[in-house]
Amino acid sequence: MFQKTFSIFIFFCASILLHAQSSIIPKWIDIEKGLSQGYVSSLLQDKEGFIWMGTKNGLNRFDGEHFEVFTEDIENPYSITGNNIYTLLDDDEFILIGTEQGLNVYDKTTKYFYTIPLYSGENSGQTSIVSYILKDEFNQYWVVDWNTQFLFKLKFDDDFIQKIRKGEQTANAVEIKKCSNLHKIYPHKLALFNNALVVVDQQQNELGEWEKSFKQIPLNSEEALNMDSLPFASKRERFNFFTSNNQLVIAFWGEKHIHILEKDTWLKIPTAISIRKISHLKKEKKVLLESDTGCFVFNATVLSEKDLISKNLAINSFNLKTHHTDWIQDTSGNNWIATSGYGVAKLGYRQSKIKTYFTGKSIYAKPFIMDEGSVYIASTASPERLGILNSESEKVTLETFLDKKRYILYA
Repeated sequence: MFQKTFSIFIFFCASILLHAQSSIIPKWIDIEKGLSQGYVSSLLQDKEGFIWMGTKNGLNRFDGEHFEVFTEDIENPYSITGNNIYTLLDDDEFILIGTEQGLNVYDKTTKYFYTIPLYSGENSGQTSIVSYILKDEFNQYWVVDWNTQFLFKLKFDDDFIQKIRKGEQTANAVEIKKCSNLHKIYPHKLALFNNALVVVDQQQNELGEWEKSFKQIPLNSEEALNMDSLPFASKRERFNFFTSNNQLVIAFWGEKHIHILEKDTWLKIPTAISIRKISHLKKEKKVLLESDTGCFVFNATVLSEKDLISKNLAINSFNLKTHHTDWIQDTSGNNWIATSGYGVAKLGYRQSKIKTYFTGKSIYAKPFIMDEGSVYIASTASPERLGILNSESEKVTLETFLDKKRYILYA
């Protein structure tokens, strides 16, 4: 009994010490740990549990302890083409990889890489820089070529992977269509919204016609359609956008608000944070706001509440050494944040569960820990009596706690 009680007390004190820190301290996975290069553009966890990291010098597969690095080998016809990795997408039997030398497919069974040429005929020698890949609900793949500024729609044969294993040309196992009437596609982002693909026509933005730059492409078409007028007037250089709960969310560098399209209405949600970048985990329903004062993770519900988004609403916060480029959460609940120069920051599951109480107070406490998990803190540094009831912090009296069934006193 004493051993169990003492463990609880140590955990509680450790929690107070952690809460006193300004933010969670990430574990860094970098070159010293075996990563091939520090700029990590993209992350994914495949169905086998491996973490894949795309860098400017090779594709890395991480098993939790060791790296396997894939780089181009001109003497190996089954090596990856291009060492600068831009984007990754896992699709059960294979992984799609966008590099500065085109679109690659990695066969997990054979460990072979194959190249999918986006151009044919007289343009068959055209070099592609594949900077973004997105899969829609109809198993169509939308691919951005940053080099030519074209957008492609790919449809793989059902037996695609079996065909290329037998030596058939990849071009014969996939249907490729180029989308029309887009002047200059924004290279780093696509999103699905209202049964359509949302894209940005970069040329319209460069001309200062921002309200014409966002366009939609119906998923059964290749024709880009103008969206309804957007509430933006001037040219915007740096921005991010994604979709969440039937909302199109847009954030611009340096602004203190977020633009949200909900049904046919544009909303403007204020933030107490000057935004540098915004990211989203759709399945986990989380939003990451990066600012000049740190990174803050929120439940995605803050986008629906339409109130001021402030730091005290964050469920986690941490500092990075530079900007983040990608963000995933693995099946164990660990958060992985790719950065533009320092590798990957990992936030462990237990770290993400830490919750801060009574921010800014100096607490020298003899806690009463109740059997159901509530805590009473008699602070000698303050006349206040602080308590945590059912995980919610509030000011309470000792009598409130004595009314409970029983309590443990730590002297």
